[in-house]
Amino acid sequence: MFDEGADKKPTTVEVSARGSGPVTNASESRSADAAGRGATGSKQGVDRLEAYRNEVSGFCASIRTGKPLLCGPDKAIGSALACIAANQAIEKKARVVIA
Repeated sequence: MFDEGADKKPTTVEVSARGSGPVTNASESRSADAAGRGATGSKQGVDRLEAYRNEVSGFCASIRTGKPLLCGPDKAIGSALACIAANQAIEKKARVVIA
């Protein structure tokens, strides 16, 4: 995804030319045959990894272009606080107020 010069490490990511058809490559961090991958065009349901792939793709695009993330640190801190409070509530077996 990023040119590392002579110190390149092997990955399972393959770069291919974009054709006129739909893009069906694997995400940046998971192989095409990774567990949980949905079948394209099937009626089995939603691809559960789509949101994950979109987040990784957006993050990498922000690094490459310098464009701000859609969910920056100000929004992310709220999610982190909620997760921490949830874990504390589980440990205490009681309701925890998020301040």
